[in-house]
Amino acid sequence: MATPVVTVAAGGIPVVDVTAVAPLRGLPVSEATNGRGIAVTKVNMVAATGKPPGMPVVYAAASLLLSGPPAVLSAQVTSVSPAPTKITMTFDKPLDPASVPPASAFLAVRNFIGKVPVSVTILGSTCSATLDADYGDPTGGTISYTPGSPLLKGTNGVAVAAFSNIPVNP
Repeated sequence: MATPVVTVAAGGIPVVDVTAVAPLRGLPVSEATNGRGIAVTKVNMVAATGKPPGMPVVYAAASLLLSGPPAVLSAQVTSVSPAPTKITMTFDKPLDPASVPPASAFLAVRNFIGKVPVSVTILGSTCSATLDADYGDPTGGTISYTPGSPLLKGTNGVAVAAFSNIPVNP
């Protein structure tokens, strides 16, 4: 099987020739030099050689992990009483700071009462939901997310899937 080749076309768009490896067509590839997943398409052949110009790419499990949706690793109360309760969720991938979901997309259950946050912020791989008051709870409670508009997304552009009843560490 021939090795697919990636190059940069006019306009700086990364492209790849996968015609020789039809079973892999449509799968994400990684640049051999930096390992980041890149959306690609077919390159033009060099007329003199009949081969595409560029560098070899690597099909790696790591690139597939980068291309998936961010997943919640943990949720924790990060405010100090008597400040309003702030729940910070940590994800396994960085989040897109330009895609902050509405507060109504989250539901925190503290002391057996469901509360919608008043604000949501994103910083790096964390998303914080701030409630309207101090809802102290020795058990920590839970938090759920239902995708709304705009969607909570990773920097890779993939939307976070809905989740429910994630335990919140006190």
